[in-house]
Amino acid sequence: MTEGRWDLHDPRWERAAVGTGIAFVVLALLAFLFAPDYPKADESDVEVLRYFAENDTRVLWQAFMFGLAGICFVWFFGTLSGLLRRAEPATPGRLPAIVVAAAAAAAALHGIGVASFAATASSASEMVPVGRPLFHLGNMAWTLTNFPAIALVAAVSLGVLRSGLLPDWVAWIGAAYIVLGLIDAFGRTAGDSTTFGPGGAFGILTFLVFLVWVLVTSLLLTQSMAPS
Repeated sequence: MTEGRWDLHDPRWERAAVGTGIAFVVLALLAFLFAPDYPKADESDVEVLRYFAENDTRVLWQAFMFGLAGICFVWFFGTLSGLLRRAEPATPGRLPAIVVAAAAAAAALHGIGVASFAATASSASEMVPVGRPLFHLGNMAWTLTNFPAIALVAAVSLGVLRSGLLPDWVAWIGAAYIVLGLIDAFGRTAGDSTTFGPGGAFGILTFLVFLVWVLVTSLLLTQSMAPS
């Protein structure tokens, strides 16, 4: 702070801002661990509603933790977009704009999935008929989050390769997620397989690879801004 006011140009604030990627990963992992064993999409109505009725508190806590993670997610990628823009001041800024738009879309779709699962948990004890459609909505919303997330990772990876903001291998980790995300989305939608998407083994793997990519990106940016 200077003269009693917040100095947002202080490098410590910039370091804290890029550190929100680490906070996102920690909160997202904690949220996942609150309720890691979601029922598969092809399980019966009774099995699905029983799960949410018996684990309603866990699912609602998960929704809260994912909400906190979402704040860090948007803040991190908004900050990363600004860093990419500064790294290539002569370019029109298309990639930074895509980063912001894709991050917002991914956060919104994921939020729909979280809200749908939380609503299912809130109503499951009453065994109301709307519970199953809400579960399917959440399942598909989380699956479709792969698409804006792929655009997000692709834009950041291209920006890294063009600007040299981070080592090139960060972009190649991003490329691995892009392949996994496309397979996961295809398998759950066109293939209609419960191996993919939320609760599926491949869906969980895809989610974890995305978290690894964010964690590595945030750690590298934080270290690059450490005082010498």
